[in-house]
Amino acid sequence: MVIYYYFSGCFIENPPIKMIDLNKEVRFLKGVGEYRSKNLQKLGIVTVEDLIFYYPRVYRDFSNIVKISDVKLNQKISVKVKVSQIKNHHTRNRRFFITEALVSDETGTLKVVWFNQSYLTKNINVQDNILLAGKLELDKGKTFLKNPEYEVLRGQNLETKHLGRISPVYHENSRISSKWLRSLIKPLLSEFEIADFLSEEIKKAKNFLDLKDALLNIHFPKNNDYLLKARQRLSFDEVFVPQFSSVVAREKLRQENSPSIKIDLGLAKKMIDNLPFKLTVSQKKAVWQIIKDIEKNRPMNRLLEGDVGSGKTIVATIILFLVSCTGYQGVLMVPTEILAWEHFSKIKSFLKDFKLNIEILTSSSKAKEKKLVLDKLKRGKIDILIGTHSLIAEKIEFNNLGLSVIDEQHRFGVKQRKALKEKNQKITPHFLSMTATPIPRTFALTVYGDLDISILKDMPKGERKVKSFLVPSKKRADAYEFIREKIKKGKQAFVICPAILKNDKFGIKAVEEEYERLSKDIFKEFRVGLLHGKINADEKKMVLDNFRKGLTKILIATTVVEVGIDIPQLTIMMIENADRFGLAQLHQLRGRIGRAGEQSFFMLFTDSKNPQTIERLKMLSKITDGFKLAEYDLSLRGPGATFSIKQSGYVEFKLASFTDYDLIKDAKEMAESIIAKDPSLKRYPLLKEKIRSIEEIVHLE
Repeated sequence: MVIYYYFSGCFIENPPIKMIDLNKEVRFLKGVGEYRSKNLQKLGIVTVEDLIFYYPRVYRDFSNIVKISDVKLNQKISVKVKVSQIKNHHTRNRRFFITEALVSDETGTLKVVWFNQSYLTKNINVQDNILLAGKLELDKGKTFLKNPEYEVLRGQNLETKHLGRISPVYHENSRISSKWLRSLIKPLLSEFEIADFLSEEIKKAKNFLDLKDALLNIHFPKNNDYLLKARQRLSFDEVFVPQFSSVVAREKLRQENSPSIKIDLGLAKKMIDNLPFKLTVSQKKAVWQIIKDIEKNRPMNRLLEGDVGSGKTIVATIILFLVSCTGYQGVLMVPTEILAWEHFSKIKSFLKDFKLNIEILTSSSKAKEKKLVLDKLKRGKIDILIGTHSLIAEKIEFNNLGLSVIDEQHRFGVKQRKALKEKNQKITPHFLSMTATPIPRTFALTVYGDLDISILKDMPKGERKVKSFLVPSKKRADAYEFIREKIKKGKQAFVICPAILKNDKFGIKAVEEEYERLSKDIFKEFRVGLLHGKINADEKKMVLDNFRKGLTKILIATTVVEVGIDIPQLTIMMIENADRFGLAQLHQLRGRIGRAGEQSFFMLFTDSKNPQTIERLKMLSKITDGFKLAEYDLSLRGPGATFSIKQSGYVEFKLASFTDYDLIKDAKEMAESIIAKDPSLKRYPLLKEKIRSIEEIVHLE
């Protein structure tokens, strides 16, 4: 009989005596304690799991050990020697200590000198075997090894942690060194076992190292070949786990029931013909894909992706309309009140010729209004409800929810998305996510593996004319004059700042400070408005209404306007401290201007002198395609920084790359093959537990 033990989030078959407890806090490890654990926490290391998966950033190769007789002048070398003499003495002016040692091997003797390291006489003893790594220098006709790194070899096992091998170098801070981290990690990986969630079958098929061997060789590689093998195994793990989670989630979804919503295609044609514009080919394709999905009695789980201005809102509106005409309710949740009111206004306008009850609900809705909306919603008297996070409050009850739509879905956490989907207790509603953040193919395949994806590739007619510039500081006055002339001709402008309050430490411009300066000095002849997240809902609405009516000519704002602002006369946007924003976010902001087809201008300002930062910002003037821009930003900064998703339940890669399509595809196919052969994962208990333990972390719609 096989007995499984539950340990560190996994079931272990016949576990060895010493297992790594991945959940153990590092402060309880020998030699760490409270003080060092706080410094480790600054590096993101809290548990043992964080520690052993804290990979080196680079490596130094000290593996080429030579004999003393082969040492050459000015050459960096490693030698294994025995100490015959070591002592400290002051320099003549007594300004600093010199530690001198004589060391030898079977081929000769070598002098070693360290400066201001008097403690070495306590660490290194006569007759000690040591490894030294440094450069042989010549001074006054004498050769010596100057300030070499050292490692004392003691005991029976002379295996090294630091020298005489390929040595890992980690991201450090002032209190945590790579040498100390090596001393902490090596015993854990050498003396303990770790549960390996990949089966022997998978490892054999892929020629992978065991997990313990992979971790040992990522931290302390035997040679470059083993380092490559370790990277291959651990990179696969990083990709495979979210892919497998997605396949499992998709399989679970297939077991659930959803309403089979039969759409009246004649009504759909009538509604689309009534629009004041023609749908693009990709919009029509997306509408058809969604219609076919919701006809099935299993839940739709689709992502509608498109660049800024590609027309996602109208696709969602068409589907919400068609669903509501079958007797089911539809709900649209958005991240901000500004966007909620924008969608509410647009959808009501699009559907004004049809007798539908469309309502809005936000956290700032008055108590009396909220009570009325909730009552009507419960009785089935509301066809389409639009709102913010308040839509997932427990007391909200739908009468017959058939479709849930989330706009800018990456701005919501996993639990928030899950709560909205569960608003129909009787049956699982169909689910549509939307995002205007262009997501490269490989990233989408990894993060949204459990969703079907519709991409709006072509833009509606009337291409936007937006010129983007990185404006030098010396041209700031000219930029202000340019804006002044455009405003005199009836145009409007945005000025975007990264913060609400002034931050001198980082030199970040704040909206309130900039508002005072621009309204009372630079543009005192124009009406200037102020908008940020801390302004109450009524005031926000008034500020935006004045801007839409043209009463306010310049609006100083934070990125609260990143989505949801559609003003035809808005043709100019200035971004202060542009280096504080990712390219994807800047592209989103750029999408707020030029929506009427007029020539518009997007101006970036930065005080940064970093050449890489300057080059990154210049890419906005070279690339207008949001997908290409996101691909570029992803390769530079990774998904967390590119898409601002650290809080949203997405995986981050340490070794693998989101641009490695072959690796991602391979992991996906392996996951699908396992589920097809063994849906209950009876043959893969460790893998099953691994997936279960991370379900709250990995993005599972």
